[in-house]
Amino acid sequence: MELDYLKSKDLHCVPYGERYRNLSEIFDEDFDAIIAVLAQAPLCVEGQDHVNSRKAMALLIASRLKHVRNQIPAMIDMYCAKLDTPGTIDLMGHVINPLVHNFLDLIAGAALTLDQNSDISSVFSKTNGMRKRRKINEQIASLQDKLRASFPNQSDVDIQRKIVVGVLGNDALCGTLGATLYHIFENADRMPLSKLAYPNIPNYSGVKFVDRIAMQDTVVCKHALQAGQEFEVKFDELHKRTTESEKMALFGGGRHTCLGKGISMDLWDGLVLNLKQKHIMCTVRSYKERKDHVFRIPEEFIVEVSCV
Repeated sequence: MELDYLKSKDLHCVPYGERYRNLSEIFDEDFDAIIAVLAQAPLCVEGQDHVNSRKAMALLIASRLKHVRNQIPAMIDMYCAKLDTPGTIDLMGHVINPLVHNFLDLIAGAALTLDQNSDISSVFSKTNGMRKRRKINEQIASLQDKLRASFPNQSDVDIQRKIVVGVLGNDALCGTLGATLYHIFENADRMPLSKLAYPNIPNYSGVKFVDRIAMQDTVVCKHALQAGQEFEVKFDELHKRTTESEKMALFGGGRHTCLGKGISMDLWDGLVLNLKQKHIMCTVRSYKERKDHVFRIPEEFIVEVSCV
């Protein structure tokens, strides 16, 4: 069902950049850094702008692909080694978040220096107040200045595309890995990691929904939508989908399919391979998701590691 909405040509992405531009004009606020980065994000634009930004981001990812794939096994080994010592560990703080941040740095070809307190992925939330929006703009502007200093020969647009990797990938991937592993470990029934069943595709999305707006009166999946009507395509039932194509809605669909799908699946496959080699048990002791309108992301995921 999700894919039907995502592939519909009658539904467009919400013009986030335009809305920040309107807020900037109405309230005399500076959201220039946000607007510039969103203009380079394929998931945020349509038409020829989408074609151009998608092509540019695809070239960026392709240029880094071989290097990233070569680094994935050692990177996973390094962070998952923290599970080799019996005791309690915050899986988000010590394994998943740093793994994803390192992964995104490799794709961007730059040290984005993201952490658990980074708000840049929250740029899409409709519930943000003006103070939060200012904070996001300041974080993106600061990151932009840092990358300019590190890459003085690259254009502002090149720098903004590197930031897009973090904006689109950080919370989505951290949330997807965290939520999926939580449900696997929570239902492990004292079985070692080496004996657990891992899905081929992560089955809990870190993205709760994506916004779409109807460009004309239309009907999608027997759901009548009027021109101009906004609609949330929810991902909260992906774990109930049975076919691989349905589960792949995790990465979007149609013209807005995630460009990082292939390399993200490489990361998941590598993570599963590593965990299957561990003859230990991980018992969930505490799990709490961040209060977030857009993302499903654990802020605390404590497990107790014990020998079999």
